[in-house]
Amino acid sequence: MKLTKQVLKIIPTYLELNTEICGYIFPDGKDVNLFVSSVGEEIKENKRGQCTPDGSKPYIWHTHPSIVKQYPSAEDILKVLNPKYAISVSLVFSVWGIWKIASPDKIHDLRETKALWIDKINRFLATIYHSTNRGRVYEEGSIKKTIKNICRYIYDNTGSKLYISLHVTDYTTEYISKTMSFR
Repeated sequence: MKLTKQVLKIIPTYLELNTEICGYIFPDGKDVNLFVSSVGEEIKENKRGQCTPDGSKPYIWHTHPSIVKQYPSAEDILKVLNPKYAISVSLVFSVWGIWKIASPDKIHDLRETKALWIDKINRFLATIYHSTNRGRVYEEGSIKKTIKNICRYIYDNTGSKLYISLHVTDYTTEYISKTMSFR
């Protein structure tokens, strides 16, 4: 998968808005196109953003604008594991760069246990929150360790493989992932 400079050039503009933007990714040969499917409501001070992706698409994306935390939420992480959705890869565009969240697996009882999973993942994410000045300042060591711990916890407790990575970028160069797959 390759997101070209041309495709990525609009992302910094989206990150300056006071709203989340969602869409889906359409592979087109080696390159991909980003389509906007939803724009969330205006984000008020100290509130979270939200937009609703198309859960019937396998590849989705959304933004975390500059006024919110620059890392995925527990809900973002769980979207790829939710059997309710066809989603297998989710990209989150943030000021820090491009987060890729992917899984070939689903947690089958997620509907009944979602609140418990959100609580547990939020406990892990609290480490990032505190080490990054409330999600605003990039701190590589804490971020990598926390993401590794979340993926390991999911696997140890469900057998589901989860991959989360951050491609640090300023959106002036291409983003190349070997595949639209799980790694």
